[in-house]
Amino acid sequence: MKSIAKKITSIVLVFVLILLSTAVLYGCVDEDNNFETEYFRYHIVQAKDYDAIFIDGLTEKGTKLKNIVIPLEIDGKPVKAYNGSAIAPNVRKIIVTYNCATINSFGGIVPGSLFVNGFPPNLKVLYVSCEYRRGMMMEPDFYIATEALESYQENIPNPTVYTFANMQYMYNYDEAPNKGVFFIDDLDIGEALEVIPETPKREGYTFVGWYAEAECVNGISLDGYVKNDEEIVYLYAGWRENTI
Repeated sequence: MKSIAKKITSIVLVFVLILLSTAVLYGCVDEDNNFETEYFRYHIVQAKDYDAIFIDGLTEKGTKLKNIVIPLEIDGKPVKAYNGSAIAPNVRKIIVTYNCATINSFGGIVPGSLFVNGFPPNLKVLYVSCEYRRGMMMEPDFYIATEALESYQENIPNPTVYTFANMQYMYNYDEAPNKGVFFIDDLDIGEALEVIPETPKREGYTFVGWYAEAECVNGISLDGYVKNDEEIVYLYAGWRENTI
């Protein structure tokens, strides 16, 4: 019993240290500095020389979501952490579009973590970012892009826990972020596409749609799209250069 108590005490101390280090890094948060989007609750912190978003949890409407997409930014400010915990019994898929530290099933107090109480069976967690570093908490199996493989292998102690996402959206231009990966998804055979990604952005260009090949010959409509097999589908962004 004493050894168990010591382990629990050690875990609590680790969490306290993490919280204290976060407070030192980002400063104190004004209690009135609380906002909501349709699905997320968040506050704004001063991170170095810019404002950053810390998502604190889900709204009542957010807890009813089947698919949760954690955004790259809110109101033009970058999302830097998901600190909240949420009871979301319907969630089946979580797509992380920013450099999240960890998604864990133990407790949602680690900076950059998402805690969905009682992970439902067959939950899919997909990481778009190539900078993910696996935390020390327990997590469900997760999905990555093929282009991110080398980076993930460097950062994950146990690289056998990932699966390649079978829907991969590519920026389709040189010097694009995330090794050219804009968004990822994973569909079961016969499953219809439910998560439509936001429109990608490229300075000096206008996005004109998704295509089946990098040369942008055959356009792909996401409306009503159904996955027919487990083969990985690559969708390539089409761009038109702005003339003004």
